[in-house]
Order: sequence, then C-alpha cells, then structure tokens
Amino acid sequence: MLRATARLPLPLTEAQASSLESIRSTATRPVVVLPECTTSNGRGLLRFADVFCDVRVPVMQFKVFVMCVRYDPPTAFSPTLAQPIPSAVLNPLPHIFSLASSLVPLTLSIRLLAPSEAPSSGAFLLSDFLTGDAVPDQLSECCAALIAQIGRFKRLGMGWEDKVAFLELYKNKK
Repeated sequence: MLRATARLPLPLTEAQASSLESIRSTATRPVVVLPECTTSNGRGLLRFADVFCDVRVPVMQFKVFVMCVRYDPPTAFSPTLAQPIPSAVLNPLPHIFSLASSLVPLTLSIRLLAPSEAPSSGAFLLSDFLTGDAVPDQLSECCAALIAQIGRFKRLGMGWEDKVAFLELYKNKK
C-alpha cells in the first residue's frame, strides 16, 4: 500500500466501475468524493472528472458539503505535508522522515463552505456558476468553482492526465 503512494490509480474497466448512484443507494454512511485535483505546487486546481453526470443542480436527492484542504507550500526549511513528486526509492519513506524531522511546525488549512451556499441548498443559483454552453456534469463544475473560490486556487483547463504526462516528462528528464 505504501509503495502505491503518489502513483497513478489502476485503470478500471466498465465492469469494475460502479456508478455514484449505485454506491450511494447501498451505502449506510456518507459517501465522500475526494477529487485530488491540485497541481504539484498546490496553487492550481485541475479539471474534475465527470463523476456526477446524472445529478442536476440544485441537488435535492442528497446533501453536498464542499470542503477545501490546503497545505502550505514547501520552503527550504519546511517540507510540505503533501508529497509533490514521488521518489522511486522507498516511496514515501524519505518524505515521511522529512516531515517527522522538520523543525518548523507544519500547518494545513481546512475551509468548509456554509451549507446554505452549497449546491444542495434551495437558494443555490446555477446561473452564478454556469452560463452559456451545456456542461455534461453540472455538479462537478459547480463544486470545482466553489473549491477554487474558498481555497483561493487558480482553475486550470488541464486534467489529471496532463499532470501525469508532466510527471513522466519530469522523471525522464532526470
């Protein structure tokens, strides 16, 4: 499990994947979707995957809580809590050691959007976030805009596939 840290997820086939609705209908507890869509430096927000394609906004079937977890960027004297670029040797043990031996306290900020402003609120206006062209996944687009707003991220047009290509290029240049 530790060796898989900061690696690509294994590709799923259609037979292995389940829809969010089927997971939600059988779940006995809340379902949490973690997009993990920040850039390596923690300043940009990548394009979200289309996870909520069949869900219309405002969401009435379930409650949506939008939260942003932001790590401080690394400095010369303080590592970041996130592992920006995986190492090939003993991954992630060197990073864990640098965290444990840091002399500066490590911080992280968590911001939660007020439920009255969330996409599951009756007062939520879709037109504040989406205009013009039809978007295949309205909820993902609204959540991405809200996370960028509360986390002060810059939204990028790139997706995780582009990040993977960049990391491969970076690894091959070394």
